[in-house]
Amino acid sequence: MAAVSVTNDLHAPLEVKLRGKWQVIYPQKSCDVEAPFEIRLRESPEMKGRSHAAGGRDRAEARELAREGKRRQEAQQRTEAMIQEAATKK
Repeated sequence: MAAVSVTNDLHAPLEVKLRGKWQVIYPQKSCDVEAPFEIRLRESPEMKGRSHAAGGRDRAEARELAREGKRRQEAQQRTEAMIQEAATKK
C-alpha cells in the first residue's frame, strides 16, 4: 500500500478511515493515509467515497522543492559572481 497525503480544502470537516476508525481532518489541514482509503463529509456521512490513489508529491511539497531549487540557483549565481570579482581584482 502506498502512503498519500489527504488535504481538506473544503470549508467543512472531513473524516478519513484510518486503521478502522474515522479520523477528522479539519479545513486547511492534511494527514497521511495508506491507499486505498475511505473518506466522507463529517456533517453528511452519506457523502462518502473511496480512493485508490497512488502516492505522489502534494502541492506544498512541490512548492517547497521549487523554492529550494530557486534558492540554490541564486546562491550558485552569487558564488560565481564573487569568484569572477575576485579573479578580476588580481
